[in-house]
Amino acid sequence: MLTAEHKKWLTTHAVDITLAERLGVRSVLTQEDIPEEWRGGLGRHTPGVLLPWSSHDGRVSVQLHPDTPPINGNGEKVKYLFRKAVEPVMWEVRANPRAKKILIIEGSKQCLVAAEYAPLEYAVYGIAGCYGWLHDGVPIADLSVVDGRDVVVGFDADAATNLDVYMAGTRLAEALTAENAASIKWMRLPGAGKTAGLDDVMAKRP
Repeated sequence: MLTAEHKKWLTTHAVDITLAERLGVRSVLTQEDIPEEWRGGLGRHTPGVLLPWSSHDGRVSVQLHPDTPPINGNGEKVKYLFRKAVEPVMWEVRANPRAKKILIIEGSKQCLVAAEYAPLEYAVYGIAGCYGWLHDGVPIADLSVVDGRDVVVGFDADAATNLDVYMAGTRLAEALTAENAASIKWMRLPGAGKTAGLDDVMAKRP
């Protein structure tokens, strides 16, 4: 279950609470609230919101959004944490095995928003950051879900201005082509800056 405070944080970013809770998103107030097999490296950063990123074949990579973000070596706040050395997954936030079209959306809240608002003919997947489809420099096996399907990729608004993000998109397109995607298109978001994501855009709408 989500606390009132965490529900407010999600709804402020246009996330549907019913969908989030159905996908296992929940509040963790102490490290004991995190299942033991997921606790390593995350427990000391509670309280926060736990997001169990689940792949199409049932593998889980757990993410924590701490209420009090830790500070990294560059003096920056770390808003989201994964367990170290765990292979990333593409989060299947809206399954549709018959879908001929797939949305791949960058970001934890952003992919949840897409799952709520995208046309019904799309299956929806999330990646954690523009390079969240790589592990040790190699594309993850989850990309195989695009085989024979039309793909639309949605990065944050800075994909148009940040060279590193742009290159990540170019390399992702190459990986999707290798996985036999029928077509690859890009969803362009209005706005600017690395914090402008789909959740920010939709949160400004009635």
